[in-house]
Parts: sequence; structure tokens; C-alpha cells
Amino acid sequence: TLYGYVLGGFGGGDDRPTDAAYDRLNDLKPELAELMSQLQAVMNEDLAAFNQMVADKALPAVVIGEQEK
Repeated sequence: TLYGYVLGGFGGGDDRPTDAAYDRLNDLKPELAELMSQLQAVMNEDLAAFNQMVADKALPAVVIGEQEK
């Protein structure tokens, strides 16, 4: 996965990440930005539509984050 690749290059050992690891991270940043944009669209649009459909059927909605008690 993207996260696993970056973590592996930056999370192991006591040495600083290599220049190649930083280069790869910079290569992956646009891909991550696109994925985060897609996720935001799902949370803002698709999930809202899903929750409305569920509410219309009197079922509990999907909640992102902590629920109020």
C-alpha cells in the first residue's frame, strides 16, 4: 500500500531516510492528494446520499467519527 511503502522507507532504523526515499515520497504526494480528494467526495456526497436513503427507511445512519451519547 502507499502508506506501507512510505512507512517502510521512513519508519525503520536510526538513520535518516535516503534521498531516494524522499524522492519517492514526493512522487507519491500527487497520488495521495487524488486519493484524499476521492475520499472527501465519498464522505461529502455519497455518504450523505446513503444516509438520506437509510433515514427514509427509518434505519440508523452511518456516522464518521464519534457519536454523541
